Amino acid sequence: MKYLNDIDKKICAQVLSWEAHLPFIESCFASVKKLNIYTIMAWDIKHATVPISNTFPPSSVMSKVDVFLRKPAIPMGSGVVVPFIIQNYLTIPIIEKIGFDSVFSLSGDIHIAKPENFDVVYEMFKPYDLMPYWYSEAKIGTMIYFIKTKALRLIFDWVVEKFDTYGPVEAERMVMDAVKYYDLKYPKFMKRNYNYNLLPGQPDIGVLCETLGIRHIQYEHKKRMALNQEIDTKFVNLNFNGEKKG
Repeated sequence: MKYLNDIDKKICAQVLSWEAHLPFIESCFASVKKLNIYTIMAWDIKHATVPISNTFPPSSVMSKVDVFLRKPAIPMGSGVVVPFIIQNYLTIPIIEKIGFDSVFSLSGDIHIAKPENFDVVYEMFKPYDLMPYWYSEAKIGTMIYFIKTKALRLIFDWVVEKFDTYGPVEAERMVMDAVKYYDLKYPKFMKRNYNYNLLPGQPDIGVLCETLGIRHIQYEHKKRMALNQEIDTKFVNLNFNGEKKG
């Protein structure tokens, strides 16, 4: 646990996660811990009737978190936009209050294989308002990104204001619309057709993910299951149900 008067205020990690990430969350935080930055986790719970042991991160993860924020176990709707709103609603006031200039946001089923390159990517990001792991003309990927705190607040407020005019799974389009509306700056040098670096032969790794060695371990796990391959226990905790959807 880091004391506030001892931390570097330039950037923090924001981990957005929920119970479907339980098989992968330990691998995620083992790598996040190596970044040596202040870490805030927002934990979503979608199933109020599931036993608490199946809806709460293990102590091995909690010991690596500086601030843990947990949504009440009440139904909040489906889709991607609702969790995006709820989790950022929890974390942004903390990020602003402590005074972090920037945020490295990631999903709780991500593993960073090259944490030693974090400062390299941070320096690449610094001239911009945000640096997503992928983008297209219509969308910006929200699973992994660097973002200035002021830009995150603008985007969050936009998404809340426009919530009723979009569908439940359109968070990535809403974010791009907000970026365009506020003319936020992001690098255009990343390859657009990002494909997860899971198995041999996967092309087009984006600059952010290539430099940090990003692995989407939940997606990898599902691919292995579909191909009847052996579960990679280095990244998947078999004490949890690795076939949960999310």
